[in-house]
Amino acid sequence: IEYVGGLTAGRAGSTSTTTQSLSGTLAGGLAASPSEGDLVIVTVVVGSQARNPATAITTPTGYTALGALLADGTYDTSMNVSYKFMPATPDANFTVPSTGAVTDAQRWTVQVFRGVDPATPLDVTPTSATGTASGNCDPASITPTTAGAWVVICGGGANNAGAAYTGPTNYTTNFLTGVSFDGIDAMVGSGYYSGWTSGAEDPGAYTDNAASSWGAYTIALRPVDTNLYVDGIIGTA
Repeated sequence: IEYVGGLTAGRAGSTSTTTQSLSGTLAGGLAASPSEGDLVIVTVVVGSQARNPATAITTPTGYTALGALLADGTYDTSMNVSYKFMPATPDANFTVPSTGAVTDAQRWTVQVFRGVDPATPLDVTPTSATGTASGNCDPASITPTTAGAWVVICGGGANNAGAAYTGPTNYTTNFLTGVSFDGIDAMVGSGYYSGWTSGAEDPGAYTDNAASSWGAYTIALRPVDTNLYVDGIIGTA
């Protein structure tokens, strides 16, 4: 697996959708734009109060969602993580859903990977966790089964005085984080670990935040099998 690049962006509350470009906007990795076969992972977080805006966590068109995470604190976190392999003509953008209310800020990250198995991108079932009375996301442990798997963490939180996160040990390289401000602020942070070898991987908690609630997914990406059949002989790409 290789890291293609990523981005983070966000906005104040809005009841309309917005468009996030994928073309020429990635940084930190192999390319500024995704290519055919690259896996794009999108994490969207909305901060709200006394409501969980379903529209805010709608899955982008063509993406597969892991499922909404909702954490009800003094300020509420609504979060979803979705993924998609890029087609022959890679998507130039995707649509970010409404936040559900003009006071509810929204923040997202995009992380793009190459060399992920297109048939079984998720090595094992992703794990998730939520919490209240603390803003420091604490992604759940996961146990990959395939050699070379990468572990990806995606988390976010809500507060009325948000701040960016610091990623846990082993996840600070290309850790993307940011905060969007409004009546209720939204924070997001996502990163990856390429050094897993065996057993359970417990990523540890994010730090440097004081949100009221949070949610997080832990994902294991399976590398593509490079053993190929060529004229009836097994070879290695």
